Amino acid sequence: MKSDEIYQTSDLALAATLALSYPTKAVEVVDTSGKVVFVFKKTAGLEEMISKYWDKKIKVETQVYFSQIRNLKARIFAERKI
Repeated sequence: MKSDEIYQTSDLALAATLALSYPTKAVEVVDTSGKVVFVFKKTAGLEEMISKYWDKKIKVETQVYFSQIRNLKARIFAERKI
């Protein structure tokens, strides 16, 4: 995928919110410090959701959101072991 077709973030809270509606294409470890980025396919809907996230206009079920955070953390630790 070309770089202009993807959106990357290292913000776990934002990634969890986005992952509720958009599939996470990849979780990449970017350096030896263990920093990771979450990769999403860029779409108009994704960009709108990012704006709503920063404007605090998204409402999600707490348990579903927390579950998504756990899922992303599991993917982070799976990537670090490789």
